[in-house]
Amino acid sequence: MDLSFNKINFIYNWGKEEINRSQNWSGTPWGIYRTLEQHVKVIDVAIETNRIDDMIIYAHKIFDKLTHTYNFNMLDSYIGKQKIKKKNLDPNIPCLMFLEYPTQYLKNTYLYQDLTVDYLARLRKKNLNLMKYTPLSDQTTDKQLEKRLNATMNVYSKCKGILTMSMWLKCDLITNTGIPANKVHWVGGGCNINAEKIDGRKKNGKRFLFVGKDWERKNGALVVEAFRNLRIVHPDIELYIIGPRIQPDETKCDGVIFLGRLSYECLIDYYNLCDYFIMPSKFEAYGLVFAEALIFGLVCIGKNSYAMPEFITHDFNGYLLQDDNVSELIHLMDKLLLNRNRLMENIAKKHSDYMKKYSWEEVSKRILMIMEKDRY
Repeated sequence: MDLSFNKINFIYNWGKEEINRSQNWSGTPWGIYRTLEQHVKVIDVAIETNRIDDMIIYAHKIFDKLTHTYNFNMLDSYIGKQKIKKKNLDPNIPCLMFLEYPTQYLKNTYLYQDLTVDYLARLRKKNLNLMKYTPLSDQTTDKQLEKRLNATMNVYSKCKGILTMSMWLKCDLITNTGIPANKVHWVGGGCNINAEKIDGRKKNGKRFLFVGKDWERKNGALVVEAFRNLRIVHPDIELYIIGPRIQPDETKCDGVIFLGRLSYECLIDYYNLCDYFIMPSKFEAYGLVFAEALIFGLVCIGKNSYAMPEFITHDFNGYLLQDDNVSELIHLMDKLLLNRNRLMENIAKKHSDYMKKYSWEEVSKRILMIMEKDRY
């Protein structure tokens, strides 16, 4: 890749234990960082807090708890800004950051996002029932939300560009937030997956897989209800559940195998074992787990909302649920069983495309080419 620049500032708060960088935000920043390094010199601008910062943050958390409020990352943004100011970065090279820090380097900064404050603000007015599944706490007051939104929009107006994980978010930024189209770029997201461990020899066409830590947001109860009804007609099917630490009561039934929280290495074993992946989330900003499932050859069911239709093409590699309707979900799960061979053949033909599209290497290349196009 020929580039007119050879350095990039990488601005991120890795937390206290840098040894766990690969686990931070599902491996997203680390995936981008390590693949960018293959093409340019990446300057690690880590947002490190000291003891005084930690005391201030702790005091604010206690205050928020006592007053039943939530500052919605405003403190993190302010502290980050002060830390970056002391770094004395080269203002002539591009920056990549993941939180809206209002730094003096914004004119050369690209912001990578999977969700926006503006969308959450609009959703709060439109559908309060969904808010408990989003990062926006119900303890955030309207005043606090407005303050965070104004700060975010200020960063959007001054930054060089906004990079989105999904096409859904790109379209929302342009159509509803009002950001100029030439400033918003889809770059996608990658999987932390080892293709050498893909082995589908144990699949038998009878196993469903659900993966999700947040049982309620991922619609786990609906999946179990549909499965129990479907098992009346197909008594030999199984449902494997991975993610929740505590077993939900509704999963204590025949045919359901509850596995709890597993390491990624163990999760690979069940991607290889199972045939169908099902996660019709009520709220899902992106959903890399769908990409992982497709790479392992699993036929998928998701919801026809947010970025899920970007992974699932209805009746090609799975099905899209329109509403939280158990009868509809039973019907779609039954169709998976009926059309398994055709759908799996379609996925197999697209395997190399999935591997490329959902790799951090490709995401990093897209990021660098956008910066190159902007004449760095």
